[in-house]
Amino acid sequence: AETVRATIGGGLIHTIGDRSTGIVAQSIGGGGGTGGGSAGLNLGLGIGIGGKGAGGGGGKTVDVINGAVVQTEGIQSHGIMAQSVGGGGGSGGFAVTVGGPSFSLGGNGSSGGGSQKVYVENTARITTDRDLSIGIFA
Repeated sequence: AETVRATIGGGLIHTIGDRSTGIVAQSIGGGGGTGGGSAGLNLGLGIGIGGKGAGGGGGKTVDVINGAVVQTEGIQSHGIMAQSVGGGGGSGGFAVTVGGPSFSLGGNGSSGGGSQKVYVENTARITTDRDLSIGIFA
């Protein structure tokens, strides 16, 4: 994910329809990778250990400077939505061994990524006219 900066100097943003937000600015970290798997057939003693999943990426800073009039007409149609979201952590790998005495241990999952600050500066009018619609959702 990268830093997001949105500057709208003026004018009019008008949306019609459900879930039609006027301005959306977001930085979303990627999800972590899945750990490698292990599978084996043994004739003596078998051991299988799955790999560890990779951590999720972090969301970066989001800055919105708005000078435009924003009007939304629809359910869940926010005026401005700004967010920084960390990616989910990766899942652990699998381990399977077949035949004879065996030991299998799946890999560990990893942590999700973090998020950073969100800043919204608005100098114009925002109107929303339906249910579940928020002027500034950050």
